[in-house]
Amino acid sequence: MTGQLEYLDHARNISVRSTWITGLSVSDGEATFAGNCTKNGEPCTFTVMLSHAVETGAEDRFAIEISGEPTVGGPIASGSINIRSK
Repeated sequence: MTGQLEYLDHARNISVRSTWITGLSVSDGEATFAGNCTKNGEPCTFTVMLSHAVETGAEDRFAIEISGEPTVGGPIASGSINIRSK
């Protein structure tokens, strides 16, 4: 499994970069992936949850859990998420 995550939270001055993806699950317009990372250079773990709105006008959503931090996320303000499984 390959992939990469880079997450920047300017309000809390947090920079997260994945070092290893450990899991991926895709089902019915939702996806979750997790792994090991660095948070401002220190080791951490993360889980990302994504959902793709099937209904017209509904919002795609994103949430991220980083060890030692509260879960953050919400509707995608612009753009969209496409979730596919081969």
